[in-house]
Amino acid sequence: MKILLPLLVLMANTAVAQLPNAGFENWTSTGGYNNPNGWDNLNSTTAITGTFTTEKGTPGYTGNSYLKLTSKNVLGAGIVPGIAVSGQIDHSSGVPTKGFAYTIRSQSLTGYWQYVPAGADKGGVFIALTKWNTATNSRDTVASTLYSINSSITTWSAFSIDLNYRNTLTPDSAMIGFSSGQRPFVLGSYLYVDAIAFSGTVSSINTIQNTLNYSIYPNPTNPTSVTLNYTVKKSGTATIKITDCVGKLIKQQLVNASAGTNTTLLNIATLNAGTYITSIETVDGISTQRLVIE
Repeated sequence: MKILLPLLVLMANTAVAQLPNAGFENWTSTGGYNNPNGWDNLNSTTAITGTFTTEKGTPGYTGNSYLKLTSKNVLGAGIVPGIAVSGQIDHSSGVPTKGFAYTIRSQSLTGYWQYVPAGADKGGVFIALTKWNTATNSRDTVASTLYSINSSITTWSAFSIDLNYRNTLTPDSAMIGFSSGQRPFVLGSYLYVDAIAFSGTVSSINTIQNTLNYSIYPNPTNPTSVTLNYTVKKSGTATIKITDCVGKLIKQQLVNASAGTNTTLLNIATLNAGTYITSIETVDGISTQRLVIE
């Protein structure tokens, strides 16, 4: 059995109250297990082994229930973390295919959680806002954040995770993802989450993103390489990185970037199908883009 960790692709909504099942009060029973409404996970993939990494916990911080994610040993797949994504995942490829409608430039994601890592494990949170670009027939990332939970939190505690904005676009979609662990996964790590919400608004770019006009072509892709186009203000070394959805470095390449427009051919022949985050770091700053390999 092959389990691919999802990262994200998105679609959107308009008000804080419209986050899908934000209090994790609504669950659907499939007979052998429960799934949180509006949140996809790997239960249907691991059900054949009788193991479920996403479960309904009771009582919640508020209300009757909460989201319970646990890293477990799955027959044929090894240790699999508990993962929940606000949308849908293609379970054959591990690629998220849909998020939820969202049109607010929110400042942060808030909520309550508990986290107990096994060994040196870390929990993971992914947040992204995007907007469909009719000119390129692809999604532009408006804001995103990859967040690691680095310490044990043994009682319900409030959290607030800021979004990093890259432009002044208004999003039309959003996706949120939680994971009980990061590679290499450790058996027994657990993450409990409840009462999440977007809060605040941002009217401008709130993070340094000075590397200009960064794009990837083709994207989505299935060939052995992609072309990166980017513009920098000052000449110097550019560091190109590809990471997975929980922040593990998959590939790194150093190139000499000249002031102005640059083009780099990036070999991706060894990467599995899935969604990744690419970044370019230069003397000007850092820019990131999502890369989908089909």
